[in-house]
Amino acid sequence: MIRRHRILVIGRNGQLARALADAEWPNLSQVQFAGRDEIDLFHAVQLRQQLSSFNPEAIINTAGYANIEQAELKPEAAFALNAEAAHVLATAAAMLDIPLLHLSSAHVFSGNKTEAYREGDRTEPLSVYGQSMLAGESAVQRARGRHLILRSSRFFGRHGDNFLKTMLAQGRDARELSFTASGFACPTPVDALADMLPHIAIALIEGRRFAPILHYAGDSAASWYEIATEVFSLARNYQPVPELVPLEMPAEAGAPARASNLSLDCSMARNLGLPKIDWRAALPPLVEALCNPLSNPVADQAARVPVQAA
Repeated sequence: MIRRHRILVIGRNGQLARALADAEWPNLSQVQFAGRDEIDLFHAVQLRQQLSSFNPEAIINTAGYANIEQAELKPEAAFALNAEAAHVLATAAAMLDIPLLHLSSAHVFSGNKTEAYREGDRTEPLSVYGQSMLAGESAVQRARGRHLILRSSRFFGRHGDNFLKTMLAQGRDARELSFTASGFACPTPVDALADMLPHIAIALIEGRRFAPILHYAGDSAASWYEIATEVFSLARNYQPVPELVPLEMPAEAGAPARASNLSLDCSMARNLGLPKIDWRAALPPLVEALCNPLSNPVADQAARVPVQAA
């Protein structure tokens, strides 16, 4: 009889959780999803009881506050979800000896480095969002349980709010759009990440040792202008597209500090056998699906979120 590993995904409605729900899980896994109605990330005793009732062998934590701009206006909410909840979850998982796969972000870095960031590089987040994510990483490490912190970057896909949907929605009505050409990051198709997370969780269950932090994102860095150029070169087959104008991002009073380079060095992930994530190859079917929602019912309504959100 095949033994199935029990994996619990924290989160239901975020784009990564929804991509995990759509993913083809290995036949050695049995997955459950827990949203805010099933699990309380702010009360330690209740959380331990709930985790015990789910009885997972590994936890994938996708929950978090992901709106970078709103985090500047609501720092308490960002730190509550990204740091305090991570602390309660990591502590409970450590007490129950359940390995935890915790998702984090490239925004824990300052962006001042000229090369891609490696796992051991100094973290100096400029934004409230990045600070809250770094606090979450620290909380997971302090819990001293079995864990892996996986940093990724700039998700896009069919579900939820993401830059691809925003670009396409704005492009339908605009003759001209401007995008910064001075900041770089690694776009990550969320479906590709979701395909690999179950395998990483199973490896943790089976006792494979990882470094405490791992970078895994799209295989090449690009600016918002470069990303928009790729997107609209495909979108012109399905809808009107705007003229694109590159610009330098000016500093705005009250706006979150902008990092110039948030690209991630994923060589450690490749050395572990994880495949490269080709974000450009992932774009064509997604652009087609999002531009033709009637013929692609899985595509969500276009998001109304700032293009700069990662």
